[in-house]
Parts: sequence; structure tokens; C-alpha cells
Amino acid sequence: MITVTAKGKTYVANEAGEPLDVRNIISDDFFSENGERFQIKHARSAGTAIAQSQTDAAIIAAPTDSSTYYLILSMFLMADADTAVSLGSKIAAEATVVKGGPYPLAANGGFERGFKPHGYFRCAAGAALVMTTGAGGNTTYEFDYVELPINIDFPE
Repeated sequence: MITVTAKGKTYVANEAGEPLDVRNIISDDFFSENGERFQIKHARSAGTAIAQSQTDAAIIAAPTDSSTYYLILSMFLMADADTAVSLGSKIAAEATVVKGGPYPLAANGGFERGFKPHGYFRCAAGAALVMTTGAGGNTTYEFDYVELPINIDFPE
């Protein structure tokens, strides 16, 4: 996967240079309903894919403050071979709570959910975002998320 930035837009393309996705986030600011401002953070695989058949591979490490949680605002997944990916919320040695998926991915294909102001799902307070991959393909990813205190609640 190749990433090229031009004039504030990020183009994600396959090796042949064909555009697969255009992301355009106007601001890195996220405002709660009561006007509190938070910074949108980004997690991306940066060239290192999550290998096939992985269970609970850490995508976003658990927050240092256990009274905060992650709200996932957008996501992009891409695989080099047919596979399925599930996302979950995990606190240390506790069982993983599945939050999304399984998302079936075709070879050299992707899955995208664009920016959603109230998010697609949230991790539990103090939990990491983890990915479980199926047999077949390595998965690259990109997520936009915000870390919020537990007193700001977004329903799932």
C-alpha cells in the first residue's frame, strides 16, 4: 500500500497506483455536545501489516488513564489476500469484547467507514483496541479516534 499526501488530502493506493480511498478531515478537533474540545488521534499500520491468524493484536494501546475510553470515528482496513477481521475492546487479561466484524476482506481489497461524528463504537474504559485476523491475508489499517473521559458518554 502506498500513501501520498497532496494539498491536505491523503490518497491510499495499491502498488499499481490506483486510488482506493480519499480521506479528507478538515480539522483534528473533536467537540463534545457540551463544547469540550479534544484532539482526534490517528493510528495506522505504517507499512507493517497485522499478520494472518492473529488473536487480539494491539492496534491502539490501552490509555494510561483508566477513566478514559476510545471512540472510533473512522476506519480503513485492507488485506493482501482473502481474510476476515474482527475488532475488539480488551483490558489486560480479561476476555475480549467484540465491537465490530467480522469484516470480510477480498484480496487487495479494503473496507472503509468514513468519519462519523458520534463514532462507530467505543472501547471500554481503560481498554485497548485489538484486532483478530483470519487465515489467508495480512491486514493493514488506519483509524481515527478520540480519547474521552467516561463522563462524556456516546451511546453505542
